[in-house]
Parts: sequence; C-alpha cells; structure tokens
Amino acid sequence: MIIVKINKFKDFIKNIFWPFVGLGIFFIIWYIIARIINLELILPSPDESFKRLFILFGKSFFWQAVLSTLTRSIISFCISLVLGTILSILSYIFKPIKKIIAPIVVLLRSVPTMSIILISLIWFKNAVAPIVISTIITFPILYSGFMSSLDEIDRKVVEMSDFYHVPFIQKLLKLFLPYVAPSSLNAIQSGLSFNIKLIIAAEVLASTTQSMGRYMQVSKVYLDTAELLGWTIMAILISYLLESIILLIKKIVIRWN
Repeated sequence: MIIVKINKFKDFIKNIFWPFVGLGIFFIIWYIIARIINLELILPSPDESFKRLFILFGKSFFWQAVLSTLTRSIISFCISLVLGTILSILSYIFKPIKKIIAPIVVLLRSVPTMSIILISLIWFKNAVAPIVISTIITFPILYSGFMSSLDEIDRKVVEMSDFYHVPFIQKLLKLFLPYVAPSSLNAIQSGLSFNIKLIIAAEVLASTTQSMGRYMQVSKVYLDTAELLGWTIMAILISYLLESIILLIKKIVIRWN
C-alpha cells in the first residue's frame, strides 16, 4: 500500500506538478515583461488576455468561429490520416508503390509552405483552401511516421507467423498493432496540433469567413492585441485538448499491448 501511494505521488509530481511549475514560470515572465513594456498595444498582461478570452466566451460568433475552424481541422486531418494509412500499408506490402510514392512525399515536404498556401488560395474558395492546404502539408508527415512504424516490424517474426499459418486477425492484433500503434500515435499526436496551426494560418491568409483565423486578422487590423492573444490562447487550448485525447488513446493502447 505504501509503495502504491509513493508511486502515485511520483506520478503526480511528474505529470501534474512540474508542468504547472513550467506554466507558472511562463506566465510570471509574461507578466513581468508586460509590466516593463507597460503598453497594452504591444503586450497585454496575462490577466487582461484571459479577461478578453472570457468576454469572447459570451459571444455567439466566437463559438461559431471555433466550431468552423475545428471542423476544417478534423476534416483535413482525417483525409490526411486515411491517405497516409492506406498508402503506407500499400507501400509496406508492395515495394514498387513505396518507390513511386517516395519522390512525391519528398516533393511535398520540400515545397515551401507559403507556396502551397498561395497556390491553393488561387485555385480554391476561401472556405475550402485551408482544408486543402492542411491536407497537403500534413499527409507527408503522417505517411513518413506510419512508414517508420511499419519498418520497425521484425521481418523474421512475420515470416515465422506465415510459416506457422497464424490467422490474419491474430497476426494483426498480436503482431502488427503492438509494433505500429505507439509510434503511429506519436505521429498522429504531433500532426494533429500542427494541423490546427496550419488551418488557422491558412484562414488568416484566405480571410475565411466565420473562422478563428479571420477574427485574429480583424484583431490585428484594429490593433487589439489582447483579443488577438485571447484567440491564440483558445487555439492552444484546442490543440492541447486534441493532443490529450490522443495521449489517452495511446495509454490505453500501451496497457492493451
């Protein structure tokens, strides 16, 4: 019992206490710099930024913008996820497909992000462009992460399972998923938060109506830095929430393994 309590205390220190200490240091530094500058136009204090965020909570357009941005992010990420999953599996099974896709992935990763954004803004409507942009940029990240996970599978173990005619379902659940799931979830976790940033950046440039990016741009035009930081804090909270969901799934998968 004592050992269990000690382990729980250590988990609390590692997972909750130290992260809060880090956040506390960040907000203290932010507050000190804001007091030194003493100009809200340049850098509002943390309390003013959160106050403005809470005011936004009471506005209907705020939640419409958040929902629209979140919807675009989920749609684009799901498209990237499906493409990355299917093509990585095909590349693992059929080596020629891997060689065909490899230069395309390298090309997509090498093209400047701003070029993709600007070209997409010319080709697509301002509501669709952020989805296309995020899909194009996120797909290579997920595909490369999934391929790395698949390449970690021990070929000898696969050959042994084939030799003993292990059923496909058992091979999938007992062999492939334990190898692939943890590192694949890492790729999904990092790709998901990156996806939110891409969507908002594209919305700013596309002036997408009813979006977080559009209202961030409006705040910038009116030099309302406190409100701009309020939108930024909300974007961080969304990214943290989505990453926490993936982290929870990852813990469940690790326990299952």
